[in-house]
Amino acid sequence: MITFHDPDGIALELVAHEGADFRTGSEDGPVPSEHAIRGFYSVTIKVRNHAFTSTLLTEVMGFRLIEQKSERYRYEVGEGGPGTMIDVISQEDARFGRNSIGTIHHIAWRIENEDELRNYDEDILKKTG
Repeated sequence: MITFHDPDGIALELVAHEGADFRTGSEDGPVPSEHAIRGFYSVTIKVRNHAFTSTLLTEVMGFRLIEQKSERYRYEVGEGGPGTMIDVISQEDARFGRNSIGTIHHIAWRIENEDELRNYDEDILKKTG
């Protein structure tokens, strides 16, 4: 694992993991394919109130809680594995992010096609009003 801070001070970690090796690395970059970054294994967010985020993930987005250790909750979606997990850390003094330079403001999840996107969008609207 390599921990570092980007130019705006956001802490980031690169973690080697045996389970992530099924994806192929880029052949076009300056780093040999076998050593290339292959994607995000998981992401971690900090929130003030875990309950709201848990409801959003499980009841709206289809995630399931797979592990809890103290104030860290790990959720997984679909068949699981690399790229399907999010860790939520419940921390009362977590600061709200601002949509500006130096802020990661969203996490994107992959879907199969536009039809699935439309169905997903309709389902979210029904469940959140």
